[in-house]
Amino acid sequence: MTQWGSTSFILDLRDNAGGDVWNCVLVARMLMSPDSVSGNVVATVRDRDGSARLRHRHFVLVEGTQQCTLPMVVLINGESASASEILAAALQDHHRATVVGTRSFGKGIIQNIIDLPFRSGILQLTDSAYRRPNGASIHRKHNAAESDDWGVIPDHNVEISEAEASVVMSYRVLRSNVISEHRLAVLEQFRQQIVEEEDGELEFTGSAPYYDPQLDEAIRVLQESTTGAVPDTRRVSVAPP
Repeated sequence: MTQWGSTSFILDLRDNAGGDVWNCVLVARMLMSPDSVSGNVVATVRDRDGSARLRHRHFVLVEGTQQCTLPMVVLINGESASASEILAAALQDHHRATVVGTRSFGKGIIQNIIDLPFRSGILQLTDSAYRRPNGASIHRKHNAAESDDWGVIPDHNVEISEAEASVVMSYRVLRSNVISEHRLAVLEQFRQQIVEEEDGELEFTGSAPYYDPQLDEAIRVLQESTTGAVPDTRRVSVAPP
């Protein structure tokens, strides 16, 4: 990974349902290096009885694998789950990145699939769970309260309504699928359409022609970290430690 002449970057894990945990660890190693303060843990695995599972020692950072040291922000929301939560939690616990958005989904269990005799079916058995570097549980139990330790709580909580989230998703799709030479014009055209339809309900506060309050906050956080500018916090509540 090169640094492209950039001064900072944003890792958008919103609506990322996760994937292979090993790939998550490889990404973590590209972005972080072990140190004497935060240690080298990406995630630990605990059995149902709470004991550590030693065979998963490979969920650690390795000296010399970090390829990016730029200041960064991670974006998450309620649909960020599993491996994406593991990565966001590791970046947060190692103080490598500021997390912006809303609390993650809270899925951190490991399930084994067991074939039943005579091809009569399968048994899906939950036998262990992931813990973040600080030891807190990632998985949200069925009776867990909002005050309990689970998932990833953003450093900067930026709530948006369902209507706002729908517009944000539309912009994200446009940014991803329109070729670069037409992108700004298409985004601006869509912005004008949204302004007319919503009749002032959505406040476009960013400098770019899109609507995405969480991304706007991520940009403000990075500007503050690189220039010392004070971010606009009108829409933001900072999560408790």
